Amino acid sequence: MLALEGEPRADFAPGTAMLHRYAVKAAELGVGVSTIRRWTAALKKSGPAGLVMDRPVRNVVERAHPRWVDMAESVLKANVKASRPVRGLILTEIGKRLVKEYGKFFCQSAPSPAGSSNLYGRLLLGGLHLVPAWLAAG
Repeated sequence: MLALEGEPRADFAPGTAMLHRYAVKAAELGVGVSTIRRWTAALKKSGPAGLVMDRPVRNVVERAHPRWVDMAESVLKANVKASRPVRGLILTEIGKRLVKEYGKFFCQSAPSPAGSSNLYGRLLLGGLHLVPAWLAAG
């Protein structure tokens, strides 16, 4: 297939690091880098059919809005080297960042306070690909 005029864009040119490409595409689509990585892995594994969610949702993290999960991962990653943060402060920070990035109307589809707290706990127990220092030590 021949590229159109102006393609590939500089951020997607051959030789550009994949992680940079993922970050650019994530910003373009308004999703987290982890979402782009998940979609890419699914596409490589199963082709376009891999992008269709046809399996039943198994846990609370999978049922959550992907933007909430991505933002929670971002906030938690920013606190990996910090002492154990208070759950309420982390949840407040997630909410503030979501409003800033997606607007106040996104919060209507965000989880309830109890749901957010449950999601936060699930992410710490296994939904994240990192372990905060304060969790590993305790």
